[in-house]
Amino acid sequence: MRISSIFLFTASTSLLTIAIGCKRRLSPAEIKDNLEKAMTAHLMKEQLRDSTHFRFKIEDVAYFDGKEYYDCEFKVHLFREEGGDTTGIIKGTVSKDFAVINKK
Repeated sequence: MRISSIFLFTASTSLLTIAIGCKRRLSPAEIKDNLEKAMTAHLMKEQLRDSTHFRFKIEDVAYFDGKEYYDCEFKVHLFREEGGDTTGIIKGTVSKDFAVINKK
């Protein structure tokens, strides 16, 4: 009885450690989607501080997967309320958890 409880404890502890330690890797499509969402949220937050009003759409993301962050280049299409529009590039880094964005 005592040996089976020790075995059960060891097995459950090992399985729990493996489950916590194994982090699911994101596919390239999931990474691009998360990068677009993070930059969109960042731009929306910046827009609230600005007096001009505009809409934007992130058309494409090119990124390099670094050790601590993604080095990104976002292609953004900007629409102004006055009727003008333009397309530009925003370069920056995004943390691996998609929470911190630093523009270059």
